[in-house]
Amino acid sequence: MPKTFVAPERAREFELGTPTRWLGYAAFAWGLLSGLNHAYVNFIQDFNQAIHASIGIFLLVALPSLLYWAGAFVALALVSKWGRKIPRLLLLILIYILDLVFLKFGTGPILSAIQGRTADSQLFYTWGCWVLLGAILFICLSISATRALVIQRRSRPAS
Repeated sequence: MPKTFVAPERAREFELGTPTRWLGYAAFAWGLLSGLNHAYVNFIQDFNQAIHASIGIFLLVALPSLLYWAGAFVALALVSKWGRKIPRLLLLILIYILDLVFLKFGTGPILSAIQGRTADSQLFYTWGCWVLLGAILFICLSISATRALVIQRRSRPAS
């Protein structure tokens, strides 16, 4: 397959365009807000139960918040200048893994609410839609960042 050459003056256009940056900042905001919301619901409201719980239950409850914050960090690293120090391929692999995790977190509550397995079906459905929205946002970011990386690599002259 022949490689296409992008002129160096146009390579900056494809490096990280405005849509990719906006997707990155939106995914960062979504991950930060979701992590804070999850931490508030599970730790602040149920603080007495969290104190008396075992360390395993504490980590199990904290895992989704940590995943949301990790997603926010990876999304911000993809679009910020300090993130260029981290290998781009590692960030893309992490963002694709987080895509799958957020898809699972989003579709599980929606399916449970539709089938009526939970007492708070409306709450589960709303939270599932919010997480699914974030999963779609992360998928769009990962596709856009992958495309920018491919175009950036094609713009380098062959040595």
